[in-house]
Amino acid sequence: MSLREDWFAIKARIDALIASARLANELSHKETNLSAVYKSLFARLVEIVQLTEDFTWVQYPSMPKPVFEAFKRQNRLRAITENDPGTQMRATLLLEGLVLLQALAAEVTQLLSDGQADLTSRTERAILHLRWTIAIDDVVRNRWQAAFDSGETACEALGAVHLLQHGIYAFKAHSKSARTDLISHEAVDEIVASRTAEGMVLTEWKVVKSQSDVDAKMHNAAIQSDAYAQGVLGGRELRSVRYLVAVTEKQVDMPPDLVRDTYVYRHLNIAVAPVSPSQLAATLRTQ
Repeated sequence: MSLREDWFAIKARIDALIASARLANELSHKETNLSAVYKSLFARLVEIVQLTEDFTWVQYPSMPKPVFEAFKRQNRLRAITENDPGTQMRATLLLEGLVLLQALAAEVTQLLSDGQADLTSRTERAILHLRWTIAIDDVVRNRWQAAFDSGETACEALGAVHLLQHGIYAFKAHSKSARTDLISHEAVDEIVASRTAEGMVLTEWKVVKSQSDVDAKMHNAAIQSDAYAQGVLGGRELRSVRYLVAVTEKQVDMPPDLVRDTYVYRHLNIAVAPVSPSQLAATLRTQ
């Protein structure tokens, strides 16, 4: 499932819980003893809050940072569900928890409905498609191996062409006031970009020759992407995720994604001569 699909599955449970709580509130006016009902509803509240805890950028590393921050702010909601209150306090804490949960649901739904999550998902799918294509297609693999030998310019050009097939216009940072085309290495024609792609994504491609060079190369890529500070093109440009791609011969271990300021720096690996997971594990054991 995609990030949006997973979230709306959780939101459906939130909506159902709130509807059940409203029904319980209506029944309470008839002086019905609802202590068992409130206990059951509170247990469901705890379950759903735990689901939102699991729904983080650890599960979805490319989650837009504003969404991640929305979950991170829920200290009071977490505190409410940490302990099962007694009968006298349960209804009051249930009400507070439901109000906070509904506010969270509204905020996250709004954030995931502005097109950013779709751009992120589209980009992630394009990268996975590239990895799999290199693994199974001799022609594509040979082309990428030649680009790897040629250098970063050749790799970023191939990467840009592949991403465009998925509706993503990839660019790199040139300065605080310019986006650079990965093919012509000139300023991006924003009119062409808006007409031909669903979205624009900042990328930095680095050729990495060994595992020991990965961290330094990714650090340099982050510094280069930091040069870009121009206002984004509304919902057409991915605002909070920047893709730093290490092009290597075999697969390498990548550093964890970096969350800094308003951005997630996503670290990805494209291997031009990939080996199977079992072969890779055997190689690592001998090192």
